[in-house]
Amino acid sequence: MAEEEDPHTTFHKQLPVATLKQTMKMPYPEVPDAVKKRLVSEALAPLGELMHRGGYSVRSWDIPAVMDSWFEQLPDQSDPTGSFFRIYGWNYLFYMVKVFCGEGESFGSLQSGTIARPEGCLFRHGLDAPVLLFLLDFFNLPEKLELVQDRLVNYMEITGARVGVLTNLSSSWPCYRAAADELLVSPRVDNPLMAFGFAMEVARSLHGLPLLTPEVRSLLPKLDYSPVLEILGLVCKQSNIDPRKIVDKAVTDDGFKFEDLSDVETLPLHRCGNTNRTVVAVRAKYAGQDVVVKIRDLTSQFRAGTNFALSRLALEVDCYMKLRHIQGSAVPKLLSWGFLKGAMFVFVMMSDGGISELEQWSNPSKAIFSDQEETLRQAMECLREIHKRGIAIYDMNTSKVVSKVDEAGKLRVKLVGFGRARVMQVLSQEWYEATARDLALLKKACHELKKNSEKF
Repeated sequence: MAEEEDPHTTFHKQLPVATLKQTMKMPYPEVPDAVKKRLVSEALAPLGELMHRGGYSVRSWDIPAVMDSWFEQLPDQSDPTGSFFRIYGWNYLFYMVKVFCGEGESFGSLQSGTIARPEGCLFRHGLDAPVLLFLLDFFNLPEKLELVQDRLVNYMEITGARVGVLTNLSSSWPCYRAAADELLVSPRVDNPLMAFGFAMEVARSLHGLPLLTPEVRSLLPKLDYSPVLEILGLVCKQSNIDPRKIVDKAVTDDGFKFEDLSDVETLPLHRCGNTNRTVVAVRAKYAGQDVVVKIRDLTSQFRAGTNFALSRLALEVDCYMKLRHIQGSAVPKLLSWGFLKGAMFVFVMMSDGGISELEQWSNPSKAIFSDQEETLRQAMECLREIHKRGIAIYDMNTSKVVSKVDEAGKLRVKLVGFGRARVMQVLSQEWYEATARDLALLKKACHELKKNSEKF
């Protein structure tokens, strides 16, 4: 029997190969369900139960004539240069947006001083916050356009960005936040390249115009009745975690808001970068102390789900509670956790344990020139203390080893990151295998760092 063809391959065969301007005048074909399912593997986020709704007026953005004028000024290309419509895994936006990127512009950035990570962000050199937001939603557009508009406005409130695009690729809606309480939404555009390119041109025209002041509405009314809390309680029980320890604190409004964070800096979590990931970690100042905040976006459409994100939150908090006697020595101190911007985000806040070994590798200017053998020795000691308490980190890598030099000039190493940890019975066969895995991965990570440090 013949092997079934990959749905991406089948879809790509249907896409036109033409010049850019020719392609921009073609309607985008409907994305097959088989392709959509490859991109979103979990249950869809219940947006209406997570976000702040409304609070702004919507007016039509009359752009067709201006868009046509912009299109006519684009240079002509005589030869076809390939299909600009192709979807490459989750990088579909990147490949379309890069066609129009100019000098000093980039799609996604590890240096962004924002926790807002929708499906796509356009950054301009010298600015920490994105100037243009892309929200791709195959499942809510076009039927639930107002719901996706609310999601965009919530991101705009966080970042101060004025321009955004809502799209399911076959239909797109450029949007402009003219004022804090007003959103202009264009008529439907049937070509994503046309919508993306024009929105980028609008964002460029706003250069020099200040971003709108970020606004934060902290908690949804009656969050304690939200179905999200029921899910959080359920995932706690499934993981043998006392839900009262997690849920009760998660709904307590202790006054933490985005605007209270200063000197925000996004941290690398993977060697391939954080672009289009549902979790972001930032280092910042909060209430006079250095903190690290790990934040998960419950509204993201990228291979995630509400249950998945809440289970990671519950596990991380539970592990820190079990490690309370070594907080501040082997691991950072757990400071707070809960929901932000309604229930759009969940967060865990910890004391800043130092600069990760991955961060030093990514940015040599932050390198701590210490004895790598001493780093490994201290990391091993931290790991032993963690193992004594029945926890295996499981996915040990260079982002989990953090270090700093104290006031006395001594190196201090800690381990972080328990979102995929294993909590299990000590002395079981599974336990021996998990701890052996931790040790092997830690040695491998430190060996790689030693080789990299020799290149600095």
